[in-house]
Amino acid sequence: MALVRVKQFFMSNEDIAEEKRGSMYALYMTEVYAGKAAQPQMIKGVGYAEEADLLAFCERHAPVDERLVKLSAFHKQHPQITEGTLWSYAKSGKLKTAQKINGRWYIDRDEAERFARQLENRGEQKSLKSEFKQQGYISAQEYAAMHQIDYQQFLRQLKEGLFPFEKADDVYLIAKDTPFVRYISLNNYAKEHDIPYTKVKRAADNELLKTAVKANNGRWYIDAEEEPEF
Repeated sequence: MALVRVKQFFMSNEDIAEEKRGSMYALYMTEVYAGKAAQPQMIKGVGYAEEADLLAFCERHAPVDERLVKLSAFHKQHPQITEGTLWSYAKSGKLKTAQKINGRWYIDRDEAERFARQLENRGEQKSLKSEFKQQGYISAQEYAAMHQIDYQQFLRQLKEGLFPFEKADDVYLIAKDTPFVRYISLNNYAKEHDIPYTKVKRAADNELLKTAVKANNGRWYIDAEEEPEF
């Protein structure tokens, strides 16, 4: 770290309570006079010192809350997340309790533990996703592209339970060899075949439609290719 003005460092340091800045500066100069701290370098009549030394002094005399964890220490324990990403989370507010004290970033211990569990779970999810991929699964987006269908519509049908799927790392996965069915609502089926909706609905309720399935939302869907035989 570079040289900084000693008095300015203390008197404008937002990490030190405003009412304590003067006393912290006085305490530092007392240590200087007692030989416990290095003499500031005088440049044009102004005292300068290494910022690292001043930060270390503040950390000794104004220790942080025991509930706080250094981000640097957290990173050493969880190297799977890059240092740049971790610091970005702190600065952007994604780590809600992150705060800079004496030039170092800290987060609350409880949030650190929650974040660690998230990272662990994320790693497990990525491993699970890799296993599914090895078993012949592809993403829902890839499946939709393969069958030239609208992805968002297909995703809704997945969530409604019309196709079997797995989920890992927040990605919907489906076996590549899953037969594709162009499901449509009973209402659209009735319109396509010019049949009264009530008749189609009654046929579905009586299990007279071979491919009709009831989704998780309670709605009926049917393979658009099924010919009406009722």
